[in-house]
Amino acid sequence: MTELEFFALPPHIALRVLVDCLDEATMDALKAAPKRDPPKRPFYDGQIYRKGGFQWASETDMEGLKYWLQRARIAAVREGNEYAAADAKRAANLEKWVAWREWFPDAAWTGTRGDVHVTAEVPSGYPEIHQKEENGQQKKPELKADDPSFDPETF
Repeated sequence: MTELEFFALPPHIALRVLVDCLDEATMDALKAAPKRDPPKRPFYDGQIYRKGGFQWASETDMEGLKYWLQRARIAAVREGNEYAAADAKRAANLEKWVAWREWFPDAAWTGTRGDVHVTAEVPSGYPEIHQKEENGQQKKPELKADDPSFDPETF
């Protein structure tokens, strides 16, 4: 089989061809390796707070999750950090997301955000930044007078 013919194969068949090419010692090592089960899908989405608002963990790609996990770990062990417990909890939540993204790097997550069941956008290196108000609630979009849903009596 030529290289071009091999790369034209569907991935599951190409993998089988590669496994068939392994020598006996490598196959024994593969058989001795422990079975890995996929991690459970995170039930709740997590907010990643950043300058200008927050982004959802479910819409963040693997590189971004690892970056925010590293920041949370550093903050959790920083000397004199009064929020160390909260940072450690945030890091534990991000570890679950990293484990899930390792198995499903491009999957659109489905789960719960607050009290709402949602299907998130596919993960991105540039997820949408959601604005927050001072009291911690998500900002509602402003209505303008030329908007058809604008009702001056309830404004």
